[in-house]
Amino acid sequence: MDVNLKYQDDLICQNAIEFLTMVPKFCNKIIDCEISVDNLNEIFINPFLNIIRSQPLERILIYISRLSNLGGNTQKILNSLEFRSDTLRELSFEHLNFQRIDLSFMTDLEFIEKIKFIHCKGFISEHCEALSKKKFQFKELKFWHDGFYNIYDMRYDKYSIELNIVKSIIGCFCGESLLKLSLNVITMDIINGIKEYCPNIFFLHILIVSPEPFRDPIIPLICDLSSLKILHIQTKSFIFDSGTLAKVLGDFLTSVEYLFFDFFIDLLSFQYFTKNCKANLKKWIVIPNDNSLRKDYLSSVNNYQKVHNSLKVLGINKLLTFGWTNEEIEIVDLLKNQGVEVVASEELKFLFDF
Repeated sequence: MDVNLKYQDDLICQNAIEFLTMVPKFCNKIIDCEISVDNLNEIFINPFLNIIRSQPLERILIYISRLSNLGGNTQKILNSLEFRSDTLRELSFEHLNFQRIDLSFMTDLEFIEKIKFIHCKGFISEHCEALSKKKFQFKELKFWHDGFYNIYDMRYDKYSIELNIVKSIIGCFCGESLLKLSLNVITMDIINGIKEYCPNIFFLHILIVSPEPFRDPIIPLICDLSSLKILHIQTKSFIFDSGTLAKVLGDFLTSVEYLFFDFFIDLLSFQYFTKNCKANLKKWIVIPNDNSLRKDYLSSVNNYQKVHNSLKVLGINKLLTFGWTNEEIEIVDLLKNQGVEVVASEELKFLFDF
């Protein structure tokens, strides 16, 4: 069930209210619900509450515009989730401002396995106090904070994010049960906390938006996560030192089997990585910095495979949309003879999405 009320006029609102009111009367097996609302008027509250209370929902995504969720109506929606404590398995929030939201309702959700905060903000110390009262057993966590980065001085913006609070929030959700983690706030303290409290992490997606990870040994710490098998590293385009990132990964990566370089890599840095990497990669997505040098990137992969003999699938961005040269075909054939399938990266991205 997808309720999208982002574009409203009087007629649409009236029709939507009538539809929502009828849902509990005719449906009793809705397990998947997405609520997207730009203006959470009082007239929508009861229909939404009735749906949440009456249906055996297992997955809920909630988007309520930041201006709208400053009032108490959003809190009413969230508090109603206690009625789904025995069925709800996945809960996602998009673009919510939590500054005036009480998160204690989450402590009543006994069986949640997946939790996502996508471009949310407004986390405060009171949230940490409320969440610390329960030991969560999440298997998957996505925490992408919004509005925290100052593009002009290339650092975290302390006016819109308190890193200690974010660290505490993430810490409340971490534990031995956590297997998959996606973060866009990366600091030494946070990675150290993950290393200490999440010994079974096998999937990690990080978005690097500041140069701190290049100045601090954050990347080596990530590489030292012994249970880590799937690594998706993404950067903002204005972070220019992707070559250093590739080289550091080449020096320290060991246990990862699925790797997604979600950034452009210059040829020399890529060659350094393939020569020095100790990890036995099985599936690997690469984004060459220059398509005119595809042959050289492929040659580097071929040399890597000769040493490791582990690679099964190689994905290269938009590779299959261009004609192969004879030299490239020869290298691809060499890779095929070594058991490597070369595909467009889009065919592999689902492995790295969360």
